[in-house]
Formats: sequence, structure tokens, C-alpha cells
Amino acid sequence: MTVSVKPTLVVAAANTQRLPFKAQPSSTFTSISQLSSAKNQKSPASAVDAGATWKKLTEGMPKGDIGRIGIAVSPVAPDTVYATVESLAKDSGFYRTTDAGAHWEKRGGYLSTSPQYYQEIFADPLNVDRVYAMDTFLQVTNDGGATFSRLGESDKHVDNHAFWIDPTNHDHLINGNDGGVYESFDHAKTWNFKGNLPIAQFYRVTVDDSRPFYFVYGGTQDNNSVGGPSRTLNQGGIANSDWFVTVAGDGFVTRVDPQDPMTVYAESQNGGLARFDRRTGETVDIQPQPSDQDAALRFNWDSPLLISPHSRTRLYFGAQKIFRSEDRGDTWAAVSPDLTRQIDRNKLKVMGRVWSVDTVAKNASTSFYGNLVSLSESPLVEGVLYAGSDDGLISISENSGGDWRKVDNVAICFVNSFMNPANEQRMRDILLEELPGVTISLSSDIMPEIFEHERFSTTVANAVLRPLVGRGLREGPDAGDPVLGLRSHRHDLIQ
Repeated sequence: MTVSVKPTLVVAAANTQRLPFKAQPSSTFTSISQLSSAKNQKSPASAVDAGATWKKLTEGMPKGDIGRIGIAVSPVAPDTVYATVESLAKDSGFYRTTDAGAHWEKRGGYLSTSPQYYQEIFADPLNVDRVYAMDTFLQVTNDGGATFSRLGESDKHVDNHAFWIDPTNHDHLINGNDGGVYESFDHAKTWNFKGNLPIAQFYRVTVDDSRPFYFVYGGTQDNNSVGGPSRTLNQGGIANSDWFVTVAGDGFVTRVDPQDPMTVYAESQNGGLARFDRRTGETVDIQPQPSDQDAALRFNWDSPLLISPHSRTRLYFGAQKIFRSEDRGDTWAAVSPDLTRQIDRNKLKVMGRVWSVDTVAKNASTSFYGNLVSLSESPLVEGVLYAGSDDGLISISENSGGDWRKVDNVAICFVNSFMNPANEQRMRDILLEELPGVTISLSSDIMPEIFEHERFSTTVANAVLRPLVGRGLREGPDAGDPVLGLRSHRHDLIQ
């Protein structure tokens, strides 16, 4: 006789409201502004009929708002389930049930250092009391969650997210973290790095004009800003030793002097900025600092950096205002006021309401809000500057920062939206090819700003731009027209 057994399922729901992504003329996009975990999620849930019906498991769980929950079922005793629970301070901690969720017991106060980033747990396949927790440093309990200690990080990267335990030998472990994949055969005393996996995450990539082979530079997630050759004369090919670190931290924008490829400007998170000398390996911190009278600077996690196309020693760098240096970053001067909306993000609605200061995970691991995220200068007209903010403003100066005007409520863009420069260079290349002699800056991937010369007319603009729809420009709401919001110095190109 064949017996059919439906599995028992245990889940913890994501408790942040997620809505379909759609544009409305009056939409307000604020999800980057603050982070709140709590949304009336009360407990895990279980199903004993393969998910056909579900029951909330509330007995012994915190009664107030709950944030992110991590769950692990013990392979040794399936009625034993562990949960790491983010809640208000006194209720956060590590919970266990030995009766499949009917009753929960708080075992201890351990919680990962950043629940929205970690919060995964893994039960040992051979020891019911052993559970591993992903965290900045790997954590393990051998007493069912009463106490936790570090597992071991010798010669291994931190920030752990994935874990595998050999079901027949729990000394054999595989770990995935921000630095890659590691394997241990001695229960984390030593780790073997898997260096043949091309899995580094690059935020930004650029190249220089080195000869005979250009160099490639990029900023990596949690693994520095780096550079290395695109080719080599070495018969063994490009080696790890050919690559070098330009600045530590999370890596972002890199800019290289167009005439001296040995001078490299590299970024780390929140506006860390350094000048790297490829000849000597020297790194000099050149981040601009506020004056005694200024408010603290608000740099984006990925701050905009620009070498002026008109002077290789002139740098522009964005916080909530724009700074300019004429001497490769040795000194700086502000050339703009605050170019953001200066919104208090704590007064913005998230999931339909304004959250109080004691909300679970209020603003935890959230980037600074109200700063610049894109920056460009006309390659043909010196001093024509464009800046985009993370709260939906585009600012334009035609006199090197002496005066600024703002473009607000751009058609088909979200109100307060992030002015992202991701497709800026691609779009500029397309338009420059079609419109020689025209200065172009793309403040976002859906809103080009086209600035004409005297001989450039609206008729020519319409005739050239319409064929470009489908080559990268999206159509606007009006059939046949390219993206709305195309402007010249003197009039709207698209009426």
C-alpha cells in the first residue's frame, strides 16, 4: 500500500508592504527615504497540508510589531523549530518551539547586527541544539539558542549570508558571504577560498587611456575600488597580482586623469574620496569637508564625481551641494547651495502612514537622504553644469555654479524620484552622433536635457529626435512624441 504524506511547512512572511510598480501623475516615490520593518506581522505560520491552509503560530511570540524573522527546522527533530525575531528591544531575540509551533519559548537575546541584511539561520543536521546564524561574523549556538559565540573567520571575508552543512559530516561547511564562497573541513578552524568564481559585484566600471593596453577600474560591493590591465604581454595572462586596490571599502565611482593615467580618483561609500598614484601606490584622502558654519555634509552611498572635460585638474563632487577643486582635490570650494528639497524623511509616509521614532528598525541601515546622485558638465560649453538629486530635483547652472535653476515635476517621472545617471553616457553618445555640435547632458535615463546652439531649431530637434525613439529614448504619453521634458535654453523643443 502506498501512503501519501503531505509535508508540514513553516514560513515567516516578509512584513514590509510591497505594491505593484506603476507610474501615476501624482505618485510619490519614497521607498528610499526610510526603512521600517514593522507592519503588523505577528508570528510565523504553518501548514500541515502542503500549503492548502495556514495557521498563525502566536503562542509565546512577541505581541507587538515584529520585523524580519529567520526560521530553521531541525532535521534531527522536525518538531523543533528555531526563529530569530526582530521586534521591540525587550522582545527581540532567539526563539524555539519543540511542538511544531504550538508554543514558543524565548531562549536568549541574540539578534543579528542588521536583521534587514542578515537574519538567516541554519539548523545542524546531526545536533538538535546547534544552530548557525548569518551575521557580520558567523555565529553558532550549541545550547538551543541560550548563548551564541563566533564560529571562526580566520582568513575569511565577513558579512555572511549563505550556509551549507554536510548532512553526514557537520565539520564540512560551505559559506557564502560578501567576499565570495569558502569551504571548511574542520568546523571553521580554517577556510578554503574558491578563487575561480567570477562573482564579484561591480557598482561602477570605467577605463583609462593607458598604452599599449588600457586599464579597467571599478568599484566593488564590500571589496574596494580596484584597477587592472585589460591585456598583458605576460604569457601566463593577467594574474591577480596585476590588479591593485585604489581605495578600501565599498567601491564606487572611479575617474582617471585623461592625460595622466597614473592619477586615479576613487570612491568608497558615503563620499569617501581618494587620489591614487599608480606610480607609487600612494593613496591620499581628498574628501571635501564642511566649514565651521556649514551643516554636516550628506553624501550619497554612491556619490557623483566628475573630472571637468575643460581642465584635467578640476574636479566636481556632490554631497547635498556641489564642491569644485582646481588642484586635483587638494583644496575645495562649494559652488552651489543645497540642491535638494531638504525634506525631513521622518515626515514622509511609508506604507500609508508616518512611523514613530520607536518603530522596529526605524531608519536602520538607511543611506543619508537629501543628496546629489548625478553630476555632469557640458563637454562643449565650459561651466554648464547639471545635477540630479535623490529627491527628484534637477539643477542647472550656466555660469560654473554662480547661479542655479531647478527643474521640478518632470513629466512621467515620479515626484521625489531618484535622478539616476545609469544610461547617461549611452544616451549622450546616441544624441551627439545625430546632433553634432549640440551640448547634451542626461540627468536621468528617461529625461535628457538638450541645449541648443544658435543654428539649432525646434524643427530640426523634432525631426532628429523622433527617429531616436526606440534607440534608447522612451515615448512619452503623447503618441509620436519622444520623452516629454526635452528643453533648450529658450523654449521647449517638444511642444
